[in-house]
Amino acid sequence: MKPFPSQTSVLVVGAGPAGLSAALALSRAGVDAVLIDARERIGHPMRCGEMVFPYYFSVLGLEPRRQWLRWNLPKARMVVLNRPRMEFELSEIIASRGVGVYSGTPLVGLGPFDGKGRCAKVLWKGKKREIYAGCVIAADGTASVTARLAGLDARLPPGRVASCVVQILSGAKPAMEDSYFVQPVAPFYFWVIPNGFGRLNVGLGVMGTEAGRARFLLSRLAAATKAFSGGKVKETFCALMPARRPMAPLVHDGLMVTGNAGRLMDKGGSGILSAALSGRAAAETIIGLNGADPTATALEGYVQRIDPLLKRLEALWDLMETGQAPSPPILGMERGQLPPQYLEIGP
Repeated sequence: MKPFPSQTSVLVVGAGPAGLSAALALSRAGVDAVLIDARERIGHPMRCGEMVFPYYFSVLGLEPRRQWLRWNLPKARMVVLNRPRMEFELSEIIASRGVGVYSGTPLVGLGPFDGKGRCAKVLWKGKKREIYAGCVIAADGTASVTARLAGLDARLPPGRVASCVVQILSGAKPAMEDSYFVQPVAPFYFWVIPNGFGRLNVGLGVMGTEAGRARFLLSRLAAATKAFSGGKVKETFCALMPARRPMAPLVHDGLMVTGNAGRLMDKGGSGILSAALSGRAAAETIIGLNGADPTATALEGYVQRIDPLLKRLEALWDLMETGQAPSPPILGMERGQLPPQYLEIGP
């Protein structure tokens, strides 16, 4: 691994879909950049259903590799990713293009913008290091540490965060070959997604106030829907998702907030693609500066680039708050087939 640098043009914090997308775009343009991630191994652990539209690869600017895919969902026109392997290999591609990639390196401090950039503090190999960055891209997920260190309101109280429990089952037989969703607790959902031969990804997202019962409710819904039969739990993961409107503003002096860090995710769970789109937009904004100082005014192009995404998310929240929001797509099961008592959290 290279020695940790003391200076860079762009510091990308977080190597999930948003951070990797940003780093890929920066690497293609030859921008001096550093990508850090708090996890010891990028891509691990996996924390979602891994399902995405194939357009995702166009956003990344890469052709999909066979080892990055777990399953094809023709009815849904979607694919299931092997996120741990894919994201680790994306980090290797990024590093091969000259970007400094450092895992096991959490951000622990972020100084004010001095007109040219910010000084960030990280823990690298157990020791504090400082790196001066012209611009910082916050891509470190729900309740972003980067945003909080920058003084932004990234708080998510229990009623504004969804807790998810995800299980990988081996030997389970799905009721159908395609994925399907049921919405047991607004605004999040229950899912069953093929995850390879003889494997299923089964999960449930509930509001944070019900997090303690998520695993119980997951078992209850699985039995009620008869979505699959048999199977043994091989792995269990937990994750958090924002249940709040997009952060505003998303642009500050020397800082852009992307992906789940900026709450750029709709209630249907399309966080992977939204994150990748916002990460690429942040990188394109920096590339377009042509050496200009990254003030909040100069970075406003980022918001313009993701304006269609923001409008869609705001429209969904408007519908949700008036009780008119549509359920996530249901493939192979109508909502009416689910016993009414399972549409709400009961005793």
